[in-house]
Amino acid sequence: MQTKTIDGIKYIGVLEVPELSLQLPVMSHWSLAGLKIAPGRYKGSVYKRNIIIAGHNYRSHFSRLKTLDIGSKIWFIDIDVEGNRFEYKVSDIEIIKGTNVK
Repeated sequence: MQTKTIDGIKYIGVLEVPELSLQLPVMSHWSLAGLKIAPGRYKGSVYKRNIIIAGHNYRSHFSRLKTLDIGSKIWFIDIDVEGNRFEYKVSDIEIIKGTNVK
């Protein structure tokens, strides 16, 4: 995946949730400190259809995801020369405790 560096941080794309009017840049790699800035790619690739994006439930990040319904659309726009857009739909909702980490 291509990246774009802004202020020393590499990004791979943008996550859009139209229902929430939410647009978030996605860092090429996740880190605990980085989650304060933006969601990050935990592992996988949109091209292999196995991307996992890690984020935090900060008000400006993922806190409102719990209000989405099954079938809500989420887009990932890749930073490449073609600006590929990948559409996802909410298929399940699971709320886990903050202490449930692996």
